[in-house]
Amino acid sequence: MGDRLERKDYCNMAETLLLTFCDSIGPRPVGSRENREATGLFSAWMEECGMHVTHQTFDCMDWKDHGSSLLAEDEVFQVYSGPYSPPAEVEGPVLGVSTLSELEGVDADGSILLLHGALAEMRLMPKNFTFYNPPEHKHVVSLLESSGALAVMAATGPEASMLGGTYPYPMIEDGDFLIPNAFMNDLEGQRLLDNGGMARLRIETESTPSKSCNVLASEGEGRKVVLMAHIDSKDQAPGALDNASGVVSLMMVAEMLQDVDLGVGVEFWAINGEDHYANPGELLFLESQRDAMDDIVLGINIDGVGYRHGQSRVSFYGVEDQGPLEDIFAQRDLGTGKGWEQGDHMLLVKNNVPALAITSEPLEEIMTIAHTPEDTADHIDPCRLADVAMAVVDLIRSLT
Repeated sequence: MGDRLERKDYCNMAETLLLTFCDSIGPRPVGSRENREATGLFSAWMEECGMHVTHQTFDCMDWKDHGSSLLAEDEVFQVYSGPYSPPAEVEGPVLGVSTLSELEGVDADGSILLLHGALAEMRLMPKNFTFYNPPEHKHVVSLLESSGALAVMAATGPEASMLGGTYPYPMIEDGDFLIPNAFMNDLEGQRLLDNGGMARLRIETESTPSKSCNVLASEGEGRKVVLMAHIDSKDQAPGALDNASGVVSLMMVAEMLQDVDLGVGVEFWAINGEDHYANPGELLFLESQRDAMDDIVLGINIDGVGYRHGQSRVSFYGVEDQGPLEDIFAQRDLGTGKGWEQGDHMLLVKNNVPALAITSEPLEEIMTIAHTPEDTADHIDPCRLADVAMAVVDLIRSLT
């Protein structure tokens, strides 16, 4: 493919970039200073590679968690701040609710409402979430907000959708939910119920107005290939697999395409908000690109690549002739994997744009790491990021 550098050089480059995102910058939630550092690094890299760079800026909040505490009848309980919860210092009786019917009939005025059992087995969708928001979730949120509770607690077990990787998990993660909220594990929840009596809950958080942005880098005009990766991470998660590895892969592709004449345009999208309760970057991106979807020949989403204990895999969506693309990826040791519908490639698929997603398998293992402090750079093989980038470059060149 006429690489300007040897594979080992790209491996070293990928490792340096990966450590910069995960260790030097660290967790990159939307609105944070670290998030702006990450988008700044991506922008500067793309400009250095000769790309035309634009920013889609949006308002958001920079939410900080300074910890929570719960004391009941002189006993201390382990409790965690609900993501994006407002601060609070409240005292009242603990009122347990374990079913929807109990919640529908509860009067929690002046109480700390503890959700447990069957009622706490699902993560509620944010009340203003656009892409997916089932009526039963809206109903629960409405009941909670009208309950009169001083605060809402959730006692949760291992999260099934993350294969137990997050335990406990926040039942509520919603900056638009105005009642102070926190969570604890199910065993602590039962201990709190057995304790009875009055409880004092302190949630020490702060929110300040902030800004974040999507970064769009492009070269060429007309028909184009779009490469995308989300650049944000969960709070407290270094975000190596989710998704510094994808962003680094995009940066490597840009490096490899310097001074290469192509018969198709290329755009790189670092989208901000895939791990955010309101998906602000995705919504802004969709609004800005609605009239440009017809120009996209193919979209490629890179998320969760480079896992040391698995193989990089490609899944296809609306691609009519997969065979030649599968052959290209096979030459770089990328196989065909299972489809998944949770990534940013679905922004294109739902607009009838052919797309593919590159990730790693086994997804089951990755799901136990993502969104946690364990999502560190040592889970990534930098040479696999180089291989993914070279495979994508091979594909782009095949389209010319």
